[in-house]
Amino acid sequence: AIYLNRGGFNGLWRFNRKGELNVPWGKRADVRVDFDAPAWAAVAARMGLYGGDYGVGLELAARCAGDGGRPAVYLDPPYAAPKGSDARPFVAYGTGLGWTMDDTFAVVDLATRVAQNGARVVLSHSADESPGGLNEKLRDTGWTIAALDVKRTISRNGATRAPVGEI
Repeated sequence: AIYLNRGGFNGLWRFNRKGELNVPWGKRADVRVDFDAPAWAAVAARMGLYGGDYGVGLELAARCAGDGGRPAVYLDPPYAAPKGSDARPFVAYGTGLGWTMDDTFAVVDLATRVAQNGARVVLSHSADESPGGLNEKLRDTGWTIAALDVKRTISRNGATRAPVGEI
């Protein structure tokens, strides 16, 4: 996975509807993946990696917090278009997964409950200042919001790559 990520165009990791990696080869003629395997093994021995959807990760964090731990969770759900918008953002990873702002709100609701039980939770998403939008939902549920202008390095047309608002 590290090799494909390093060799793919701009570090992109994307699949088509057939579930096949569909990223063109990047500019590197030779891809080297150098890392200190014993150091990585020591880090991996101290952490848990689990497969599953966001609910699985957040429930594990809640259990850890309930046992006196201080878990940290980073959530980066697919960026859904604001409700009522005709924008067409990227809304699916892998195959067969559609994502809406209602799905993002469900992530926020569960993450809020987990954070109230002691876990540290960070969520990133495109900014949405529309009435009833994500920023309003986060403010209403007690989240601290930090606005950022983020430069995109992957785009069909490099001339149109402008910073975009994220939170």
